[in-house]
Amino acid sequence: GKYALEHFRQRDEKERLVGFTMEEDVVPAEGAQIVIEGYPAGRITSARRSEAVGKVIGLAWLPGSSAVSFYLTRGEQSLVVLDGKAGPPFERITNLAVSPDGKHHAYTGKQGSKWTVVVDGKPTSDSFDDPGSPMFGPQGELLYGGKRGKDFLYVFKGKASPGYQALESPELSSTGRLAVAYQLAGQWHLSIDGKDSKVEGVEALTFSPDGSKFAYVEGRGNLIISDADGKNPKKVIESWNTPDYDWSPDGKWIAMAFREQDPKWTEKAKKEREEKGLSTQAREIDDV
Repeated sequence: GKYALEHFRQRDEKERLVGFTMEEDVVPAEGAQIVIEGYPAGRITSARRSEAVGKVIGLAWLPGSSAVSFYLTRGEQSLVVLDGKAGPPFERITNLAVSPDGKHHAYTGKQGSKWTVVVDGKPTSDSFDDPGSPMFGPQGELLYGGKRGKDFLYVFKGKASPGYQALESPELSSTGRLAVAYQLAGQWHLSIDGKDSKVEGVEALTFSPDGSKFAYVEGRGNLIISDADGKNPKKVIESWNTPDYDWSPDGKWIAMAFREQDPKWTEKAKKEREEKGLSTQAREIDDV
């Protein structure tokens, strides 16, 4: 009745059946996956070449308010199609990323020995021997990088960094902060929003889901947590190897797993557990 129709109109879209056209004369297979931010999210239900329209048209199921993107293979070449617009062909395509608002996308494509970063269907002038995964910030800021020759570098908001001896994967927070760890002249540096500090080796950079905290592994395996700007660092755990860790969805807790070889390390972990009020007993494990 009328009430049900009004209620249906007010609720958010959960999924929708959308029509699309292809700029190139390629018919995607029925049932082909739709990829959003690198993950399967929908499928092509039908696609045909329309004589009346003069193009390939089709229908696809996808989540509400999302762009339609998928991979196509043509002979030995692959390409990405976003909302019916085909990008340039490559021998191999990886790391497809879509901005939070669904209006922009980026990926890496390989031709010969070089990898090229493609943004919104257009190849950039940036090529790498070994690329990282492009990522978008909350406002659509684009970050990517990789290895070029002997140097490692990253590009953020269209501006390239200098070349470094080594580069730990840059990280973007949900609030738009940029954290980068790099090695220059044998010294490791940690940079958050352009403010550098010298550190004793660093890896596994992460921001908490709400963007209020920052964590990383320093030295042989010490887990450090600080404010989002890098201030007030605190050593949470001291370890002889790099721990696996992850934030809880609300950013209030961190779960860790690390290997212990010597009983004295197990006793130390037990003591730290008791001091910090952790809920699980320390125990020796073979693998995680």
